[in-house]
Amino acid sequence: MADGIIFDVDGTVWDSTPVVEDAWNVALEESGVEERVTAARLKGLFGLPMDDIIKDILPWADRATRDRVGEKCFKCEHDYLAKKAGVVYEGFEDMLKILSKKYPLFIVSNCQAGYIELMLEKTGFGPYFKDLLT
Repeated sequence: MADGIIFDVDGTVWDSTPVVEDAWNVALEESGVEERVTAARLKGLFGLPMDDIIKDILPWADRATRDRVGEKCFKCEHDYLAKKAGVVYEGFEDMLKILSKKYPLFIVSNCQAGYIELMLEKTGFGPYFKDLLT
């Protein structure tokens, strides 16, 4: 018997890539960067450490530029997701209701600080999870 169940966020609980695409493109433009991202490209990058994602998008940039632009992207992403949540996968809450009666549920992601909390707030799924780790 399992002691508990651990969930990831992106691609498991919800799909935030359309919102993140919009947010990051605004941040990139405001940063004076010509590169743009698509939801499809982001889906291929999600799961990597944030530094690697920014390095993939801005391979020409030095560390200071990547840090500056990355911070702007992450802040813009948070602001956009606070206004418009990602799309929750069909049936996910029903599954949580069933599983949480039998197992303690946890959520883990390699995302930036505050992302899991924002997702839990926007979806209302907070009560189903015992703890989280970013």
